Amino acid sequence: MIDGIPNLLKKAPRAIGITILGNAANMLYDYLFPAPTWGIYVEGTTTKAIDVSSIVEIDISSESVVSDYILESGGFASYNKVERPDYFGVRVTADGFESARAYFLSWLQYHKGATTTFDILCPEYSWQKSTLVGYRIIRNSRSGAAMVTADLMFQQICEAPLQYLNP
Repeated sequence: MIDGIPNLLKKAPRAIGITILGNAANMLYDYLFPAPTWGIYVEGTTTKAIDVSSIVEIDISSESVVSDYILESGGFASYNKVERPDYFGVRVTADGFESARAYFLSWLQYHKGATTTFDILCPEYSWQKSTLVGYRIIRNSRSGAAMVTADLMFQQICEAPLQYLNP
């Protein structure tokens, strides 16, 4: 030991113990109070389909239409309310190394043409069976050259159950 220099190793076990306890407390807190779930997941799983830096916003469009026809007396009659597929706009950001941004862009291009379906999740609700139908890339000086902002357009896939009839 040198005079005037504190013995740092003497306090090392205490510091290591405090660090380990702090990490354990953080892990317990994260387990008991999980963060809100946001993301684009492989359909029916808890696996993220694409890992993005953040989801900035989700815009949902949902509607039903009522068919109508003209009656002989010049009036109208309505029948058969039909639900249309939902459309989702998801604005995401992707940053990091150039290779990560290039992977993100190639993922978008591939899945725009593929028939892959995804689940779109936010803390309050999830939308199943949606496919990527388009995207728009936004790059500007405000977000910097190292960040890609993209508006992803998804459409819900509505499936009717198969019915077999005996002739």
